[in-house]
Amino acid sequence: GELGVRGFVAAFDVNTGKTLWTYAGLSAFVQTRPLIYQGKVIFGAWDGFMYALDETNGQLQWKWQNPSAGSVLAPGQVWPVGANNKVFIAAPDNRLTAIDATLGTTVWRTNTWTVRETVGLSEDQARVYARTTANNFVAVSSLASQPQQLWLTNAGFGTDFSAAQMVEKNGTLFYGTMQAVLFALNPLTGAIKWQYKLCPTVLRTVVPLSGSRVLVPDYDGRIWWVTRFGRVG
Repeated sequence: GELGVRGFVAAFDVNTGKTLWTYAGLSAFVQTRPLIYQGKVIFGAWDGFMYALDETNGQLQWKWQNPSAGSVLAPGQVWPVGANNKVFIAAPDNRLTAIDATLGTTVWRTNTWTVRETVGLSEDQARVYARTTANNFVAVSSLASQPQQLWLTNAGFGTDFSAAQMVEKNGTLFYGTMQAVLFALNPLTGAIKWQYKLCPTVLRTVVPLSGSRVLVPDYDGRIWWVTRFGRVG
């Protein structure tokens, strides 16, 4: 599909390129990857809303408004994750929010951790991960009806407000920082398994190939292949 470049969302047939449906209810552009969850296409826009569309016909199912006013605090660049009938986001307002995936209402919302735009989901969907704007990684329960911290790790990476996401693969949780350090964590405890400094630029969302091998793109357009033993190329 196409997300909000010209004020609408469109879905296309991957085999023919034929337009399947469009939704023209956006008032700002979108800068994110949508979540496909429970038959819905879920994404945020710079107009301050999260949208849920029926994936078969594009009809609006619900629309959630961020209580923090202002376009700079809007969820336009978040990558939502979904588990246990909740959609989790970390907008630029430094709050972690759980939204009911069926109704589009707020389940819980907290600024206990100063998070921003970076989240992740465990492979068993039991944990939601987030990166704070300085030093910390946190895991919370996706099952609880209130914010429930499972672990918090001070990784000492300094200031970080990029929109790179945390990704778990085969028992390892990966994240690449603004300071170009790749972290590999134990997803159950948050303990740092290993870390590796790659380059003098910002890292983007990683693509793990296994629990010990990962592809890491950076802002200069390079892709690094890294193993637990160090950089390969």
